[in-house]
Amino acid sequence: MLALKLPGYHAQHIETDERIYWSLAENWIESRTYTLRGTEILDLLPPSMYDKPLFHHPPMLTFLLIPFASMEASQAAIAVSWIGHFAAVIGIALIAWAWRPAGRRSLDFLLWLPVLAMAVDPVFSFAGRKIWPDTLVGGFGAVAIGACALGIRSDRGGWLLAGGAFAAFAGLSKLTGLLIVPIGIIAILLSPGNARHRAARCLAFVAPCAVLMAPWFWMFFREYGQCLPAWIQPDAEVLAANPHLARAFGRPFGFYAYELLMASPVAGVCLAAACIGAGF
Repeated sequence: MLALKLPGYHAQHIETDERIYWSLAENWIESRTYTLRGTEILDLLPPSMYDKPLFHHPPMLTFLLIPFASMEASQAAIAVSWIGHFAAVIGIALIAWAWRPAGRRSLDFLLWLPVLAMAVDPVFSFAGRKIWPDTLVGGFGAVAIGACALGIRSDRGGWLLAGGAFAAFAGLSKLTGLLIVPIGIIAILLSPGNARHRAARCLAFVAPCAVLMAPWFWMFFREYGQCLPAWIQPDAEVLAANPHLARAFGRPFGFYAYELLMASPVAGVCLAAACIGAGF
């Protein structure tokens, strides 16, 4: 896995989003403000989306970049993206370990396959060459679900607390990372036990996530009077200059759900089996 990443270590990080996050880290060092105001790259971006007193994405990636920005080590900063990929491998390994056959102290070969597949996953391998928050979102989300699975299997609240914390880390990387929370809740609701036991598990999972996310939502609401950046909608000029954005924003509701079923029908089969097994 590391051998696949080393060739990209010396890549120049000149893609727009990479420059945005690097500028945020530099600006924090200089002014202790989490904004693009006062940075050179702001002149290249739509002001309606980026000329704001508080940047719209949570600050996990930026804060992880600060030590590298303080040393002007932009190439070494790619290690931050590697963290996300390594976390994803650990998360899949935790899920495999949680669902190993009862009494086994090691994983069967078949349970190692998804771990090995994640290690060489092409999406994570590509994103791991960029200073983007996406690998952190996926990696921390995978650890969150892995810890949740261990908590359900072992009936230990500590794992559920850890899962909630990592779900917050995913959300603090990008708000879409919070989509992992309902997945964890569904897994808990489908788990064995009475209603009171399931409610306690849900609380153990959700509480640390809520506590860790609360400061960001509070700061954002204090600044804008809302909890979500409703202005992140590219205008006609941006869509005309970026065809890939035009395609993405033109997709219908539910696109990714049915695309997942088409690309990986086993996802639907597993969901149906889980529902049947839980008596739904």
